[in-house]
Amino acid sequence: MLLCGVYNPPKPKYVQDDLIDYVTDIVDDFLETYPDGLVVCGGDLNRLDLDKLSTLSGLKVLVDFPTRGDAILDNCLTNNETLFSKCYPIVAQMKTDHKGFILPAGVKLKPLRIKRTMRDYREHRKIAFHRKLLKFDWHPLTNNNNLEAAVESVHSTITKFMDECFPAKTVCMSSRDPPWMTPLLKFILKKKARSERNGGRDWAELSSKADKLIQENRRALASGPLGSRAWWRKVDFLS
Repeated sequence: MLLCGVYNPPKPKYVQDDLIDYVTDIVDDFLETYPDGLVVCGGDLNRLDLDKLSTLSGLKVLVDFPTRGDAILDNCLTNNETLFSKCYPIVAQMKTDHKGFILPAGVKLKPLRIKRTMRDYREHRKIAFHRKLLKFDWHPLTNNNNLEAAVESVHSTITKFMDECFPAKTVCMSSRDPPWMTPLLKFILKKKARSERNGGRDWAELSSKADKLIQENRRALASGPLGSRAWWRKVDFLS
């Protein structure tokens, strides 16, 4: 893939045909080495002769709507327009009188789905687990003269209590889920939808729990340091 960012100022100090020849030479050299390669060339091209550039380079012009006033000053060209959907304008998030544009992919990638096993570790379940540990009589297990058998008994008992107090649930997470979606939240939302379909009485309670979790997860995403390292971690997570 060859990505070209090009800026042609309103009043260039060079002959514009030289810029067209320069871009054409780069594209030709690339496609000579990679015949099946993809070329995407975009930027603020102002009054550059795009018909001539398209004819010489074989690139197709994709933007057909004004990006500043009534003029098409910003544009994008490619050698394989079938890979993309139609461009559409956006308002740039900076101080400028130009509109930006989005070049979307022609085919959406299928979402990645992963089955996740999780346990519900909310506070009331921790309290129930703590009570079980306190009430259970551990002496018969710990008085065993066989150390390995005693350890195994203690381990199996604790595991049993965990399964009872923190039941394991399997949910399917998707790459299209919003960043605040967690396995626990997805489980509650599925349970809420099932309750709504069946006329369950716990629908309102589940709805309240889901709303509370969404708010907590969103606050957790928005909190934390704003240094560049943490910021890029969030960007990587979102993408």
